[in-house]
Amino acid sequence: MSALRKRKEQTRMQILFAAYQLFTANGFEATTVDAIALQAGVSRKTLFNYFPSKDQLLWEIARDWYEQSPGMPNPEEAGKPALVLLRDIFMDQLHLLEQHRGFMQIVLRHSSGMDIDKALLHPGQAIEDRCMAEALGLFHLAEQRGELLPGVSAETAYHVYAALRNLIVRRWLLLTEPDPNLLIVEAKCMLSVFFNGCAVHPPG
Repeated sequence: MSALRKRKEQTRMQILFAAYQLFTANGFEATTVDAIALQAGVSRKTLFNYFPSKDQLLWEIARDWYEQSPGMPNPEEAGKPALVLLRDIFMDQLHLLEQHRGFMQIVLRHSSGMDIDKALLHPGQAIEDRCMAEALGLFHLAEQRGELLPGVSAETAYHVYAALRNLIVRRWLLLTEPDPNLLIVEAKCMLSVFFNGCAVHPPG
C-alpha cells in the first residue's frame, strides 16, 4: 500500500471511529456531521469526500461490524458434527453482538423505518445473506451425515432455525438494559429446545 493510500485509509478509519463513538453515545439523530468531523479531526468537506451522507457512515460501520462476525470454518477440518458447529458459530456471533449492542440497536431502529428495497441493499444484508446460506449448507451436511431426526428435512430445520435466530437477536437488541449473562443462558435454552426437536444427538 502506498503512503497516500495508507493516509487515506487512516483518515477513513478516524471518521468511522468518531462516528461510531458519537452514534453510540448520543444516538444517530442527535449526532451531527459537524460533530463527527470535529471528533475525527477533519473538515466537513473532507468528511463528505469520504462519505456522502450520515446514512452512509452508519452503513459503513455496520459493514465493518458484520465483517467481524465469525465465518464458518471448513466443516471437515473443524472435526465437529455440523449441528455443533452451527451452535458454536451462533453463540460466537451473540458474544460479538453484545460488544456492539448499543450501536446495533441504532442500526436496527434506523433500518426498520426503511422500505424493504432499501433495507435489502444496506451493506450488512449481503453478509447476513451469506451467513444464512452457510447455515443452510450446514443443515444439508447434517442431513447427509444422519444428524437430523427421521422426517426432519434440512430445509425445515433451517427455516425454524432462521426464525429462532431472528427472534433471539431482535430480543437482544430491543431490550434497553438486558443482563448479558441472562440473555446468553436464555439463548442457549432456546437453541437446546430447537436441537432437541430436530437432532439425533442434540449439541450439549
